[in-house]
Amino acid sequence: MAVDTKVPQAAVAPAPKRTSSVALKILMAGTGILLVLFLYLHMIGNLKIFFGETTFDHYAHWLRDIGKPLLPGVWFLWILRTGAPWRDLPERYGPVGTVSSRFYRWRASGVWDRILAALQAEAEAAGEIDWDLHFVDATVIRAHQHAAGARRDGAIGG
Repeated sequence: MAVDTKVPQAAVAPAPKRTSSVALKILMAGTGILLVLFLYLHMIGNLKIFFGETTFDHYAHWLRDIGKPLLPGVWFLWILRTGAPWRDLPERYGPVGTVSSRFYRWRASGVWDRILAALQAEAEAAGEIDWDLHFVDATVIRAHQHAAGARRDGAIGG
């Protein structure tokens, strides 16, 4: 007598179905064409070294200035990176009043919070964030105004 015993399969969640989109394919094709075009132009530009120093310098200046119309607001990266006061903002980023008012307006309207949330969500979805390791401590401890340069006449070691 044969006994038919079936071993139950563990419940496995099906993989999420990824739907393709014509718009995404067009976007990828467009960015691919832009990349190939950029590499081709860059290759031609690098060959300008054989046509003399002034020709190559002109190409170098063109490369430096090509992104300015596309990315006019890189001033905030400088401020965030250096933590510098507004008075030290390089002139190439524009008038201090304009830059600072735009920065504070964006902060008040939540632009920076939305950017951070979008970047965190993207990194979280890709599994690139370990929340046990990545965190921000926003604690600020201010020293008393007399703490700098105080006399050490009765102090230990003074």
